[in-house]
Amino acid sequence: MGTFYPAVLERRKIFYNVTLLVDFTLLPGAVVSPSYKGNGKKSMQVLYDYVVGRIQLHEGMLHKEYEVLVEFFVERDGSVTIGKVLESTDPTLERQVQRAILKTSGKWTPGYMMGIPIRVSYVFPLRLKPQGPPPETFDDIKRY
Repeated sequence: MGTFYPAVLERRKIFYNVTLLVDFTLLPGAVVSPSYKGNGKKSMQVLYDYVVGRIQLHEGMLHKEYEVLVEFFVERDGSVTIGKVLESTDPTLERQVQRAILKTSGKWTPGYMMGIPIRVSYVFPLRLKPQGPPPETFDDIKRY
């Protein structure tokens, strides 16, 4: 690398920015996304179904809307770690989502870039909305 000479204006050194434009194209197949239980492109739907199937709502939660956004990482060995909770309207629901995601650890095929395993981040969104009018009793919900 050559010698660095600072920019000078009227015999004084000045700050300046250099912008370097880089353009490159990754080869097809150079980046492979993580896969949950070997389901490829359907991995996120399978994960969503798994997590939602483990959510337990108590009677007081049936009439409200809830939203939980949890960041998680699929590590280079296929394990899962939880990142930040980006949004949560209920701490109990938040913990249930985190616990369910953690139980998927070891069931992932890691992501790869140029054949090397990489850590990949995801955000898991869970939005629960009551459908139709509020039920009259908790027993009405159990029948469906």
